[in-house]
Amino acid sequence: MRAGREIFPPVLLMVATNAAAHLLKGGMLTVAPWLVVLVSAIAPVVLWRVHALHRHEVAVPEPQPVEYEPEPAVEPVP
Repeated sequence: MRAGREIFPPVLLMVATNAAAHLLKGGMLTVAPWLVVLVSAIAPVVLWRVHALHRHEVAVPEPQPVEYEPEPAVEPVP
């Protein structure tokens, strides 16, 4: 999310699977092949997105320390 990349498909897949799991637990949904496929697809999709984001990261150079010039010598005031 920090990288600002597309994360919508994996998040949508996780939300849909979570909703299906709750519907199944509540007795409002029976186990169907599409549900098994959906649950099985979550880990590979998330892994693929993480790998894709890592591959396209742009290395940000570390800021260089600022070098200060020495202060000019000041003659003491009499």
